[in-house]
Amino acid sequence: MSNKEGNKVRLIPSADGISAGLQIWLFFLFSFVLLRYSIPLSIFMGAVAGLAGGWIVTWLKSKDRPRKLASGEIEEPEENSRKVRGLRLAKEQRDIKAKKRNQRLMVPPSWFSRKKK
Repeated sequence: MSNKEGNKVRLIPSADGISAGLQIWLFFLFSFVLLRYSIPLSIFMGAVAGLAGGWIVTWLKSKDRPRKLASGEIEEPEENSRKVRGLRLAKEQRDIKAKKRNQRLMVPPSWFSRKKK
């Protein structure tokens, strides 16, 4: 992908993420060794930290943009659809049951409201 000047635009800056991941890995590797963890465990935990850190850096520096709709294209929200499926249906049923349960609790029992003779 390129812009108008002919320069290449990177959507995913993977080189930045890889270099940051290696730096984070080395930092955690030496930190765990100084804390007297075993060498294989230090290497593994440092690699996990480096992978996670590199992934986060790559995500933070990416230039992904939301998809733009064409002028004639209209996106309708799901709220307008009459089809109710899955989780939404279960939530509605749960809310109906809770409402009925709350209405029953608001009515006092008959023995509580009886008058003594």
